[in-house]
Amino acid sequence: MQGIKRAAVYVILQAFDNAADQVKAALPQGSVFAKYNSGVPLIWYKMRCYNNSVKHFFRAHELFSASDQLGGVALCLNNIGNVYKNIGEFDTALLFFDESFVIYSNIQDEEGTIQVLANKAAVLITGKRLKKAEKVLEIAERIAKKRKKPCFPFEKQRSF
Repeated sequence: MQGIKRAAVYVILQAFDNAADQVKAALPQGSVFAKYNSGVPLIWYKMRCYNNSVKHFFRAHELFSASDQLGGVALCLNNIGNVYKNIGEFDTALLFFDESFVIYSNIQDEEGTIQVLANKAAVLITGKRLKKAEKVLEIAERIAKKRKKPCFPFEKQRSF
């Protein structure tokens, strides 16, 4: 826990490499190492350091792929799509969201599927492709109704 607290201080000081080192040191080795590599890019992402963020998301993608953790692969692809969305490369973002959607669907991760569909709809809405966004949201709505649980990302996009 001490390492995580130090990492938070480094983030406040904007010493992101030091923060990443503290996160890595605080987590046990083994399969969790891939999760560390997923957490580090989030630090960069939240600070809008998109080049470093995407570099680390791709590294996490490699680790999740090598260990056959498809949920992690889909998560990384979704996050990479978000990076591209934030830098205005919408078509590239859509490609990553589509690939993430396929994986989430195949492993029957409904929450992940709904999240990536909400992200895709946000890009389509931003790009004024409202008919396509509506179709994406209809798919998400069908999945959400089956779940019988609220899904906030979907509801937020639906309000547009």
